[in-house]
Amino acid sequence: MPYDLLNAAMATIYVSLTVISSKRKMENRLLVFLEAGRMGLTTYVMQTVFGTLIFFSYGLGLLGEFGAGVAVGIALVVFVLQIAFSKWWFARYQYGPLEWLWRSLTVMRWQKMGRER
Repeated sequence: MPYDLLNAAMATIYVSLTVISSKRKMENRLLVFLEAGRMGLTTYVMQTVFGTLIFFSYGLGLLGEFGAGVAVGIALVVFVLQIAFSKWWFARYQYGPLEWLWRSLTVMRWQKMGRER
């Protein structure tokens, strides 16, 4: 039960910080996450793939090899790389790769992926 309460408290803190951060003065700081947010499905799947390749036995097998602090550090590095990838991607394309696939499957025809010049 204490673990569940801690998770609920952390979720509440994250939501509260997001709401508070939505003020104008914080807007520019949050823009760094814009592209990663626009490709949320791709970012989520990439995190899953990277995480399993780093921690599970079919990848590097590092699960249990170090503490939570190192794991959080790895997660932050992965997310920073994802933000950089997202910025690079959206300079060239209008949708994230999995978002484009999802959109194309939803309307049952291939959507235009490239950015209008």
